[in-house]
Amino acid sequence: MRILIIRHGDPDYEHDSLTEKGLREANLLKKRLCEKIDAFYCSPLGRARKTAEPTLKAFGKEAVICDWLREFDGYVQNPQTGERERPWDRYPSFFIGGASYFEKAHW
Repeated sequence: MRILIIRHGDPDYEHDSLTEKGLREANLLKKRLCEKIDAFYCSPLGRARKTAEPTLKAFGKEAVICDWLREFDGYVQNPQTGERERPWDRYPSFFIGGASYFEKAHW
């Protein structure tokens, strides 16, 4: 079994959609995925669905929408400032340095 994980195209967070660049990226993805794909799964967020749309149309498929694929609303505490920040704004080295980040109870 082969699993492909694809992140959404360039986002327009304000409108939960894609920018013009993101729409171009979604159309390029459709051209790139030229293999047999049995199933598609997608986050319920608009930007993820917009990214999948051209590919789904080209394959004549529908995606299973899974709430658990949505970004979580978790935060991490910045050790220097004490402020809460989104984890995806951090470099991997930030997480590797803190063992507590590997334990789900600390999230």
